[in-house]
Amino acid sequence: MIVGLYSNQYQVTYSASGNVVSVAVPTSEWIDASGSATGIFPVQVTVGGSRSNFVSDNRTSITEPILIVGLYSNQYQVTYSASGNVVSVAVPTSEWIDASGSATGIFPVQVTLAVQEATLSVITVHQLLTNFDLASTVTSIK
Repeated sequence: MIVGLYSNQYQVTYSASGNVVSVAVPTSEWIDASGSATGIFPVQVTVGGSRSNFVSDNRTSITEPILIVGLYSNQYQVTYSASGNVVSVAVPTSEWIDASGSATGIFPVQVTLAVQEATLSVITVHQLLTNFDLASTVTSIK
C-alpha cells in the first residue's frame, strides 16, 4: 500500500484600512498550516501634506485562508505663514498633526522693529549767514 502524505498551506492576502494615502500592501502568499505570515506593511507613507502611519494588524497563526488588515492612523502637515505685516514675522515651523488634532504653532503677539535713533543737525541758510562773518572774507566789492 502506498500512502501519500500532504501538508496544508493557506493563502494569506493583505489589505490596508484607515489610510488616507495609497499604501502598497504586501503581496499575497501561501503559508504552511500553523505558520506565520511574512508580509510587512510600510511603516509610514507620505504623499504631499498627508501621511499614514502603520498602527497594527490582525496577524495570527495561520490555520485557514485569511485576510490580514493593516490599520493606519493619519497625520496632516500644517505650514504657517504671515500676511498683512509690514515687518518680518517669525512664523512657527511646520508640523505634522494627528487627524482630528489641533495645530500647536504659536504666532508672536507683537512684533517690534528696532530702529536705532540718530541725531541729525540741520543748518538753515539763516544760521549759516548769521554765523559767517562777511566783513572778514570780502575784500572788495565792485
